[in-house]
Amino acid sequence: MVDVVAAVVEKEGKFLVAQRPVEKGGEWEFPGGKVEKGETFFEALVREIKEELNVPVKPIRILSSYPKDIRGQTYSIHFVAATLGSEDFVLSEHQSCLWVDLNEIKQLPMSSVDKEFVKQLRSSEK
Repeated sequence: MVDVVAAVVEKEGKFLVAQRPVEKGGEWEFPGGKVEKGETFFEALVREIKEELNVPVKPIRILSSYPKDIRGQTYSIHFVAATLGSEDFVLSEHQSCLWVDLNEIKQLPMSSVDKEFVKQLRSSEK
């Protein structure tokens, strides 16, 4: 099983999402990536956000985790509430970033795991 972390950053009712490059599907996602051997989920999130957005991030707590099978490999995606130390993004893995509310986010083409998490967010808002 491969562990993956995703940053769930909320500011004034909006969530940070990032768009993968077109050659990687162009879908929107919560930024993050694979946990490397010996890393905690929080350490991996700090490293991945630094690599992808070039900003510091402070992980707060794991909100939810989902298993996902992709091309014969099982992943466990861990959504982590976090705050950013800066919004001066320098994108290296994504083509764009947006702040969107829960109504706007449902309009974006998102990865299936991220869609599942958005459903959970929406149901907790009710």
